[in-house]
Amino acid sequence: MTNRKELIGVVKDRKLDKVKNRKSEHYGNQYWRLAVNIENEEIKEILVFKEWLEQETIWQEIEQRKYLDRRYLFKVQRKPGAGQFFRLIDWEIIKDYSAKQILKANGKKK
Repeated sequence: MTNRKELIGVVKDRKLDKVKNRKSEHYGNQYWRLAVNIENEEIKEILVFKEWLEQETIWQEIEQRKYLDRRYLFKVQRKPGAGQFFRLIDWEIIKDYSAKQILKANGKKK
């Protein structure tokens, strides 16, 4: 049983990491750590595993930093027993998001 959730926010930064748990079937696989600013939630990070994405293009968008200056509806999942992290399943761009709103969401003043 999985716990799916939808979150609204922006990606502030990203870092490529590797699964280090030798007991994991995903040991050695790369994944992205997205630093996020989520509206009305205390979530600071979303993990992105290539094999869990519904759209393969998301991985390339993160690699190419195409997420900058965009507000998203993140579709995430928390798997019971897998810790307190959320992993990205899918995302949608939310249109009509001004630069001023993005700066405010990222904690910067204009």
